[in-house]
Amino acid sequence: MDARLWSMLGTRRVRDAIQPTRQFVLNIVAPIRGEARAPLDIVLDRIAAETLQAMHGHRPNDALVDFGAVPNIHYARWVLIPGRGDHYQSPGGGSAPHGPDALALNAWYDGPEGQWAADEGHERQSLVGTLVAVARRAIDALYEHCLDYPRGATDAGVVGYLCARHRPAAALYFGAPGRSRRQIVYEADLARRVRLVIDSLRTEGPLPDASAVRTRVLAELGEAPAPFPPQHRAWASLVGRGLALVPLLPALPLALLWLRVLETHDRAFDPVYSKSEREHVEITTHGENLFFENPLSNVVEVKDGWFRRQLLKVVLFSVGTLGKDYFVRGRLGKIPSIHAAHWYLLDDGRRLAFVSNYDSSWESYLGDFIDQASSGLTAIWSNTSGYPRTRFLAFAGASAGDRFKAWSHHIQVRTRVWYSAYPSLSIVEINDATLIRRGLADERAVPPDQWLARVT
Repeated sequence: MDARLWSMLGTRRVRDAIQPTRQFVLNIVAPIRGEARAPLDIVLDRIAAETLQAMHGHRPNDALVDFGAVPNIHYARWVLIPGRGDHYQSPGGGSAPHGPDALALNAWYDGPEGQWAADEGHERQSLVGTLVAVARRAIDALYEHCLDYPRGATDAGVVGYLCARHRPAAALYFGAPGRSRRQIVYEADLARRVRLVIDSLRTEGPLPDASAVRTRVLAELGEAPAPFPPQHRAWASLVGRGLALVPLLPALPLALLWLRVLETHDRAFDPVYSKSEREHVEITTHGENLFFENPLSNVVEVKDGWFRRQLLKVVLFSVGTLGKDYFVRGRLGKIPSIHAAHWYLLDDGRRLAFVSNYDSSWESYLGDFIDQASSGLTAIWSNTSGYPRTRFLAFAGASAGDRFKAWSHHIQVRTRVWYSAYPSLSIVEINDATLIRRGLADERAVPPDQWLARVT
């Protein structure tokens, strides 16, 4: 654990705040002027280098953006999204109308600690206001290359410009729902201190039973942490949002029949292992594997036609409901490696963007997609250009492993700047640390044997 980060975040509010914190995402997409790509690259490269240096624990004195000074951001990135018509976004062939490149700022952030009912619009304004206040130089240097940027405006004017270009998430997932950045850092440090006590106990001989270990740990720590509630599935919300889909049921047989007709004519991506494809992969994966945690960004055209666009929206609504209300225990389906991820739509639903923060390597992450959640992800991406051939929306597709990985590389875009508040913590460690805290706070909340298993 980075001691500088821990001391900066402090502990008092974490110990007092025992209710879940609502989390949000930000997607600001601003078209850039055609001649602006080169000077924009220079600014992004500087911010990327300074952010990387800070994540390694060496904060530059005059950084353009100090993400650490925005205490409710978990992850953030800037991505240059190629304009519509870029052939990498249409792996199934065909052509789309050409559009301008865009600068996308994506962030995953907290509302006020312990306030689950926080208003998203208010919190978005607050976050962007804080970001502008601490990084106005960088905002000006970046967005002066974007269309209609009000250079010279007040901070409030810049906040208004940025917030007006926010795109809502169509489906999102948090691997540690309800936990603020401050809480995650606190609990990771608590787990570290607990393990130090247990390591000391081991030097005295075999460990006693789990209850005795817990008692000894509490004595060494000097106090018990405040309790924190478990992550329960939101059945009422699941039922309510499920009922919203009931009016669609009468059209289901005809929709499935038409879908099957379309699927028989879909053109799947045919991987070509060429020099240009290898260079594309090298460019878009630049900066990966510098930490245990990694970013992924991709953009792809949605298949032509009203039916596909509407079907995609229904699937995203369904996946988003499950991600928010059902998969609340650190796994999306059976995938245990995702910190936070979401999809959002561009160009009136004609392109789909996906941004993710995940553990380990790209290869293992995509392997998890294939082995653990292929049907759910296929249901989404089968509506996009070139996706491996599917049956009835959710079958096959990602199970064609090598073809799916080649397609994923083809639509990937380079994450130009990436920030994580805790890049060396895995999502499993984060969730284990919460369980360790809950078990220390109340022996009834986590059985001692289960608690000890997570610690050791």
